[in-house]
Amino acid sequence: MRKLAIQKTEEKVDRQEWDFSLVPPEEERACCFYEYARESTYIVDTLDDPGSSDIWKHTRGRKRLLRNSPLFYALPQRLPEKKHFDGPWISKDAKWRAWFCKHLSESWEGLSYMRSVEKSPDLAFHPGISIHFPWQRWTERHIRLLDNETGMELLLVTIDWRNFEDSEIIGQFTTWLKSKEGRPSGVGLRDKKGKRPEIWQKKLERLAIMRLRHYYSLSEIFPLLPAKWQNLTKFVDEREIRRERKAARLTLLELFPFLPKDTLPINWSLA
Repeated sequence: MRKLAIQKTEEKVDRQEWDFSLVPPEEERACCFYEYARESTYIVDTLDDPGSSDIWKHTRGRKRLLRNSPLFYALPQRLPEKKHFDGPWISKDAKWRAWFCKHLSESWEGLSYMRSVEKSPDLAFHPGISIHFPWQRWTERHIRLLDNETGMELLLVTIDWRNFEDSEIIGQFTTWLKSKEGRPSGVGLRDKKGKRPEIWQKKLERLAIMRLRHYYSLSEIFPLLPAKWQNLTKFVDEREIRRERKAARLTLLELFPFLPKDTLPINWSLA
């Protein structure tokens, strides 16, 4: 890494847009959803538009998928004179942030297709077709049919009850589930509950790097960084910055998978 001359940098953007060090650990996940949502023109325009309540009338396409996002259920009711995304997370009122955190947590643990229903083990598997599955699409040619909007799948299976013990049947199902033919690729989060707190810190760090590089040149970034921050290399090494920027873009698509795959964050720098 080349040495950078340390000189005072004129601040071109509010530090709260990229310095997430003041975000309490218990708010980091919520902050991620909020701040990454601000990187999407589509999300901001849709949810901050005066007629955004019409989103409930849309039963197809991206608006329906946005309606199923935890973000949608975490946002409190918007007053006519205010917008949801009118400033960085840390600038929002503490009561507003508490509401967002609480409802994001409830939505995170709830069912994606019906947020008012608490997630419970008996809903994971049961005989018959769920009332929330579009069963009309099932035909004789189907062996398995995935509904991407609810994340549910219908399967045609054969179980040999006569010749196998329960443990053998369960074992074979588990083997299938963990195979490449099991859980559909990209559906759900296998490790959603197991994500360590620092994972959200890293997502925010990537966002910070991307936004800094959008507003500042390489030599301007270093003087802005708080001395207490660890591992500053990735903030001032151009190769590291490019890797982190790409990771931030992938994080945006991970949090909001309904966005087109070619979506670029608002603060995406072409430099």
